[in-house]
Amino acid sequence: MNRAFAECATTLEELRRDPAAVLATAGDEALASLDQDRPAAYLISADAFERLLERLDDAELTEVVQQRQPDLDQAVDVTLDGL
Repeated sequence: MNRAFAECATTLEELRRDPAAVLATAGDEALASLDQDRPAAYLISADAFERLLERLDDAELTEVVQQRQPDLDQAVDVTLDGL
C-alpha cells in the first residue's frame, strides 16, 4: 500500500484528458496524480507553491538565527543614527 500525501487524487489519464478541470476541482489543495493506484506526482497551485517557498525560507532563516545565538554575547549595540 502506498500513502498519498494529498486530499485529492486523479489518474494520469484523467489529468491528460482535461488538466484544467482537474486542477480547478482540486482548488488550493495538493493533488496526487496516480499511476496504477500509486502516487506518480503531486501538483499544487501557484499560490500554494509560493506559500511553501516562504515557509522554506523562514525555516532557513530560523536555522541561521539558531546557529548565531551562541555569539549573542559578542553583539554590539548600535542605533540607526550611529550607522
